[in-house]
Amino acid sequence: MNGFHSILIVDDNWDDQEKVMRLFKRTLTGLSKCSITIVRASSFTEAKKHLSNQEFTIITIAGEFRGFINTIPGYALIPLIKEHQHQNPKIIMIDNEELLIRYGLKNGVDLAFQKQTIEGDVKLDEHFKLISILQPA
Repeated sequence: MNGFHSILIVDDNWDDQEKVMRLFKRTLTGLSKCSITIVRASSFTEAKKHLSNQEFTIITIAGEFRGFINTIPGYALIPLIKEHQHQNPKIIMIDNEELLIRYGLKNGVDLAFQKQTIEGDVKLDEHFKLISILQPA
């Protein structure tokens, strides 16, 4: 995971955005050849704007976004990611609903985690697997 990473965190829940941000900071802290920029989006519309204006290496999406009228599944962002992102970013879905995770994986999500698994003493290894920071990688 060395190099420059521009990460887009898309979640309508501020606390969940914070959890994801802490996961990446735990993962990338201490890597001398690593630089990180984190951009947040709290809505589908805000995510579309960021996807159009910037390239990302990693994009995390929630299972769904609550709108004013209806709920939009997170995997609905995947066509927009494919359209606007030319660097083939890693797409990670983070949600607690297994059905949404399954649909996400079938529709182009690279990895999926349940929210409770990213809390505490875990980080991502070079293969984007969750590992404990209490044990050697």
